[in-house]
Amino acid sequence: MRAHRLLGACLLASLAVGLFALTSMDLCERRSVSAPAVESSAAREGPLYAGAARVELVPTYPAIVAGYPLPRASAERATRPLFARALVLEVGGLRVGIVSVDLLTLPRTIADEVRRGAKQLGLAEVWVAATHAHSSMGGYDPSLVAQLSGIGRFSEAARKAVVTAVIGALEDAVQSLAPRTLETGTESFPELTVDRSGQDGVDSRLTRISFRTAQLVVFAAHPTLVPRAPASLD
Repeated sequence: MRAHRLLGACLLASLAVGLFALTSMDLCERRSVSAPAVESSAAREGPLYAGAARVELVPTYPAIVAGYPLPRASAERATRPLFARALVLEVGGLRVGIVSVDLLTLPRTIADEVRRGAKQLGLAEVWVAATHAHSSMGGYDPSLVAQLSGIGRFSEAARKAVVTAVIGALEDAVQSLAPRTLETGTESFPELTVDRSGQDGVDSRLTRISFRTAQLVVFAAHPTLVPRAPASLD
């Protein structure tokens, strides 16, 4: 009996260590990635139309705070609103959408669902990306690894809230389509960026693409300035 209890204790200890190691992995560390590949392409000529919109991402509270290992905090409110922001471009009848949503990650399942929902909007392609916001809401990814490593227990309500906000932003952006003039600019801010692995080659560019009343700003960063275990989403 003692041997069985000892064996059981050892198994539980091994499982606990394994889970701790899994949930403590730095999923944001530098990893080798394959070269990007073109999946589709198209070309059109004509006037440029652009439309932009943002829709608040409203989680069901209490909401899991994503972005850190176990144990995870839950929040009853948001210090700052979470948003899904969409930009839709159209030239010569070819319409594409770009969406940025305030989440830690963007599961392929959600991206695929958004693309299916966007077909009725006449969008040939949709690019959906997460801002990688630590201390945003979790619970939207059914993947077991994602739940353990940073997203928290899956909730259908959380998944639905994300999809609703993203598709809503695309719908509003399509409604605001109008002729635009394109302006672009890029500047480097090396004083604002650092590679935590100590390597060179940090992307310190800030790129601004303006359509007068709509604009897209791109700056590569890892937003982890909010302390751990916050009392609210951010």
